[in-house]
Amino acid sequence: MRMITLLAACLSIVTFQSVPAADEPGAITAEEVSLDRPVDFRQDVLPIFRAKCLACHSESVKEGELTLETVEGLLHGGDSGPAVVAGKPDESLVYLQASRQQESFMPPLPNKANAGPLTPREVGILKLWIQEGAKTSQDTGPAIAWQSLPSGLHPIYSLALSPDETLVAAGRGNRIAIYDLVRQRPVAMLSDPVLGDIAHRDFVHTLDFSPDGQWLASGGYRVVKLWKKTAPLEEERELEAGVTHIAVSPDGQWIATARPDGSIRLEPRIAGGDVRTLAGTGAPVVDLAFTPDSAVLLSASGQTVQRWSVSDATLTGVLTAPGPVTVLLTSADGTQVVTGHADGAIRIWSNSQLAAPTEGTPAEPAMPQSELRGGEQSVAALAWIAADAPRLASGGEDGKLRLWDVTGGTEVLSIDQGTSIVDAANSPDGKQLAVLGGDGVVHIWDGAGAKVAELSGDPRRARRVSDAKDELSVAQARKSLAEAAVGETEKDITSRDESLKKANEQLAAAQKAVEEAKPKLAEAQQKQQAATDAAAAKPDDEALKNAQAEAEKATQAAQDAAKKADEGLASAQRGVELSEKSLAAAKAELESRKQQRDAEVAGETLANEAVASAETAAQEAAPVIRWIEWTLDGSALATADGQGLVTLWHVGTQRPLATISTDGPFTGWSTSADGRFLACTESGRLLVLQPEPHWQLAGQLGPTDESGADLTSSVLLGRVLAIDFSPDSARLATGSGEASRSGQLMLWNVAEQTLEREIPEAHSDTVFAVAFSRDGLQLASCAADKFAKIFDAGTGALKNTFEGHTGHVHSVAWLADGSRLATGGADNAIKVWNTATGEQARTINSHQKPVLGLTFIGITENIASAGGDKAVLLHTASNGKNYRRCDGSTDFVHAIVASRDESLVIAGGEDGALRVWNGKDGKLITTFDPPAAPAASDAQAAR
Repeated sequence: MRMITLLAACLSIVTFQSVPAADEPGAITAEEVSLDRPVDFRQDVLPIFRAKCLACHSESVKEGELTLETVEGLLHGGDSGPAVVAGKPDESLVYLQASRQQESFMPPLPNKANAGPLTPREVGILKLWIQEGAKTSQDTGPAIAWQSLPSGLHPIYSLALSPDETLVAAGRGNRIAIYDLVRQRPVAMLSDPVLGDIAHRDFVHTLDFSPDGQWLASGGYRVVKLWKKTAPLEEERELEAGVTHIAVSPDGQWIATARPDGSIRLEPRIAGGDVRTLAGTGAPVVDLAFTPDSAVLLSASGQTVQRWSVSDATLTGVLTAPGPVTVLLTSADGTQVVTGHADGAIRIWSNSQLAAPTEGTPAEPAMPQSELRGGEQSVAALAWIAADAPRLASGGEDGKLRLWDVTGGTEVLSIDQGTSIVDAANSPDGKQLAVLGGDGVVHIWDGAGAKVAELSGDPRRARRVSDAKDELSVAQARKSLAEAAVGETEKDITSRDESLKKANEQLAAAQKAVEEAKPKLAEAQQKQQAATDAAAAKPDDEALKNAQAEAEKATQAAQDAAKKADEGLASAQRGVELSEKSLAAAKAELESRKQQRDAEVAGETLANEAVASAETAAQEAAPVIRWIEWTLDGSALATADGQGLVTLWHVGTQRPLATISTDGPFTGWSTSADGRFLACTESGRLLVLQPEPHWQLAGQLGPTDESGADLTSSVLLGRVLAIDFSPDSARLATGSGEASRSGQLMLWNVAEQTLEREIPEAHSDTVFAVAFSRDGLQLASCAADKFAKIFDAGTGALKNTFEGHTGHVHSVAWLADGSRLATGGADNAIKVWNTATGEQARTINSHQKPVLGLTFIGITENIASAGGDKAVLLHTASNGKNYRRCDGSTDFVHAIVASRDESLVIAGGEDGALRVWNGKDGKLITTFDPPAAPAASDAQAAR
């Protein structure tokens, strides 16, 4: 039989007409080719195949399982084996058939593509390329001539929710906007320095925050960009141990710190300038304050207030108070100085009362312009607060917050906080006052004396308890599933035992039937022989002939019965064998499931211990808050505790916005004009902290490092439509591919920014979504090939395939315990799958158009979904019920995320608006609109 050659499949497109032998060209002699460079597959060879061969052997047609579109396809070959043997053209089928030295010739003649034979030069190029090693091109295509997206095009194709659920990133057009969900405002717009003010040249198709909150990954055309969250600690410089106070000038140019010996260090805010030392009085400095114009620094030591010129670091005025000063404040216009004292008095001075310093005898105590007295105990805190008129707030050891009418010298309001007051800070708009008690609790008051909020403790502790309880719930669910699996297998074993018993009974019966059939057959055969012998002796005796015929029939019947008994015995033996194998397999499965159950029981035990540990830690006394400062815009209050933990709080909701761990504790704390926090530590360091989150482009996956904006070297094919971080933030899964040709699924090492694994032939069409399981051991994906799949995240091995959607599968999500997978498709359906069996557990048909995004909400079985029908819906996976709808979208909704407690459901789509709903009642909380389209010129408007 003639050998099947690699291009036999091309015959399917040949027009079968008789072809005269004279019309069939003979062997083609390869031309000697010299290119003055190595032959390049993409530039030199692929155009030949494209013109003559790809009608049959492209990635999309692939007849005979052969593609000539890639070097990998040629080396792998098709039904007839490799098409190319590198370095050996005379052993390469593609060369032998293209040069028409071996049938079947390439291309066959005639053919529907009207492709002619290769020319001698084309054969020469192909031969030389194989001789040179059949190498892949160094790049995958010419540089793309990019054009800007239209200025008014702002669809949201992707969303990502930060792990602490305070931020949401939106891929709007080719930009990435980050919004603060608590303060309901934009906080960042990410841009690639190579591209100017945009993040990607193409649309941002997918986004994901890493679970540790340190990375944001974004996917576009042939590239994934990694954005690193910048460290809150922007700067650190040497001071001296024991610094007691710090003040930053209102213009942000100067830092003053009180040194242990009572002197003052004055230095530029930007490191590197001259540092000046102000001698002071020799007594410890108790407070520092700049005047509003930043020209003057005031310091208090003992009974003395000193005034220093910032420009030349000279002492310009001194005031001696009647008693020790404990706290210092200036008026808003800088004309007055307010001092709090150990005797409980508040004294107000004119700036002019700070007389020029004199040598010799210390000055007599001066008389203040006015004095306010609300008690006898020390005053520790002073601050301005404005309601209908400016008020001065004071607090101290007696625990009473007092509001004063400074002009009238009267106490307007007194509030007993129940503990000593150690600090106070007024909001930038003067409408709220933060008061820190000696117990570490911060009370927020408005100008009328109404409490706005109360803040205390370490918010991370409550989050740890919540996280631990979530893990316990998941562990309990997994244990229940494992126990149920053991129970089912035990029942199965009981059933298989019964089957084996019946099989053995059938075997015994079959053996008995065989034993009974054997003598009956022997007896029938004996009778037949006797009848035959009798008939032979009397050939003319009709009666004997008839007896012989009857004996033959009886023998045949006995033979049939014996055969049937033998067949029954064989069948019974097979039945016993199969039952024994089935029982053995079930017992092995039982052992495996028992091991899994034991592991899940151990997991539950560990989860219980983690909850107990977190709860114990939460009940322990938290480090007491020592310092408070408002952000410049007044949107948040920062607190620092005795261990140097800085927490940024949203006062309105009392929610923590961020936590920053430092090497505290602090001895001084202040805010600079650029919004940074400055802290002095016990170890003698000055820390400059940026409280607001920022991200910088830290790398990209796909193209080579040196390629910059050129994506031709990228190993990623087509648009990257899917990314997902592993639970430990160490790996990133990407989904991409070329439409109708390939589905590319890759795993990357985030820290090293290298490709760790590509899962070959994961899908046959573009991958739309990927998702790690909660334990990180499995990876789910879905694609335009209508399949969803689960792979082993460690080995890449296929574990299960889910088939049932009749269109593209756009989205995939895991139930927390891993027992269910939800998918959304172009067939308008949400399908819920059993991950162990691959069976459909439920189909939900609430959407009227393609389901483009979905997610399980927290660890619950509730699903939030979004689709082309403008609908944002909430469902219960177990019964398919659509229990809530979030209205307001005006076009296709492409992306959706939700908070763990369902309090936030966030979606974006074609209209470019980012909408945030309360998932518990479906009411719209806020909308972040897209940028306004640029105004058209009169000429454009006229057109």
